[in-house]
Amino acid sequence: MTRPSRRHFRWVPVLTTAAVGGGVGAIHFGFIPDDLYIYLTMTRNVLAGDGWGFAPGEAVNVASSPAWFAWLLFLGKCFGVETLAPRLSSGLFTMVGIGLAAGFAQRLAGRSAAGWLAGSLLAFDVWIGRWCWSGMETGATVALVVAFVWLRYEARPGRGADRIASLLLGVGPLLRPELVLLAVVSLSVDTLRFVIERDRARLARLAWDLGSLVLVGGIWLAVSASIWGSPIPATMVAKGSLGASHLSAWRAGLRVLAVIGSSQGAIAILAVLLGLGFLRKGTRRSDVAAIILGMTALLVLVYALRHVTVYTRYALPVSILLTVLGAAALLDSRAASRLRGVCACLVLSVSAAWNLGFGAQVVWPGTKAYARSMNEMVLPLVDELREKSKPGDVIAVPNIGAFGFFSKRRILDLNGLATPDLVSYKREGRLREYLEQHPPDWLVEIEPSPRRWEADPGRLILRRIGVHRFDGMFVTRKEPMYYTVYRVEGLRRP
Repeated sequence: MTRPSRRHFRWVPVLTTAAVGGGVGAIHFGFIPDDLYIYLTMTRNVLAGDGWGFAPGEAVNVASSPAWFAWLLFLGKCFGVETLAPRLSSGLFTMVGIGLAAGFAQRLAGRSAAGWLAGSLLAFDVWIGRWCWSGMETGATVALVVAFVWLRYEARPGRGADRIASLLLGVGPLLRPELVLLAVVSLSVDTLRFVIERDRARLARLAWDLGSLVLVGGIWLAVSASIWGSPIPATMVAKGSLGASHLSAWRAGLRVLAVIGSSQGAIAILAVLLGLGFLRKGTRRSDVAAIILGMTALLVLVYALRHVTVYTRYALPVSILLTVLGAAALLDSRAASRLRGVCACLVLSVSAAWNLGFGAQVVWPGTKAYARSMNEMVLPLVDELREKSKPGDVIAVPNIGAFGFFSKRRILDLNGLATPDLVSYKREGRLREYLEQHPPDWLVEIEPSPRRWEADPGRLILRRIGVHRFDGMFVTRKEPMYYTVYRVEGLRRP
């Protein structure tokens, strides 16, 4: 079967939905996650010649996205180390991702209506809007994933565009570690095709894909080994691994599905149901469906096995691919009917209404509360600690970004990201023992109930300085978190 002609591609839905998505995301323009300050602290240290880590002179890689860290180094060199340039670039990448999704959907379906449907669904997606201008790698990840799958659909194996796709496949894991799953699925699809069809072009594509992964991986191994001594970011070690339970397996996997379902539930269900039909509709279309559905299944499985907290931005590449597949399958030109058009209008209406309602009731207020708490509580608190502390003081805190960036004091990371030797103590429930062995000068507790350290300080002599309320730490929970600040005045005798 032939593919839809290029005459079905239209720029209007691509540009319009991308612009609308950026505009809707601007609702959250004041949202700056603590993680961005982690990246910026590393960026400042590198550009100032203070080493390749979060703490000056310590080579610890706390950037889970090395490619985004490299991009921030470039922006910092050009525009200085501040939040505006990363946030603007993050927003532009997100708009590109939405535009690519709209364009790919209409090419895959052969109807511009599919582009309007996919682009509009994503433009009003509450989770995409939350992370749009955040300064994180989310938008770039979405754009890369959609560009890769689109190139795989358009390009014949072995052609120039196909080799560009191979390069994107190799770079993907450096942008988000879980994109190694995209490589696994793509390689599996091409291997199966080669075994069934004995197509030498498929073998050439496999060689290019593997070569790209080896080349990019080899460069990363050489660079990371010379700088940090390990290719694995400290964030991956600290946050979890097989058997290191932070969430139960079913809850971790269910959370990925919940993120997708809470914004694009209807189209995701259609993507699975109708996308299975794409497996029988031509080689290239079936490849696309297999990659998208396989990537979704593997992502849920891997996050469940790792038992870690799954933040909403981690699931967005899968969410956007399912939206593309669902829109294309629903408005497929080869099966077009009035009923499908009515279903598309119904899906768009329900999804837009749900996202607007869910956003207005939960996501937007929670995101604004987070931004307000950061600006009105955390940043003044950091300024206060900087004034009260001495340059050589150590501050122990679990959320290290803003404290490290603005206090310019040495940080003891209670989550273990920037203090990797603490991780084993925390997993074994011996965090207090570690602090007794390495007593900080200041301790900042972040818990749903304040003053927990006072109940069982061990040998630490703590003097409480103050308790501060943080609203919106977790966007789907209304309960606040409390920052309790202590001055550590020494150790009691054993």
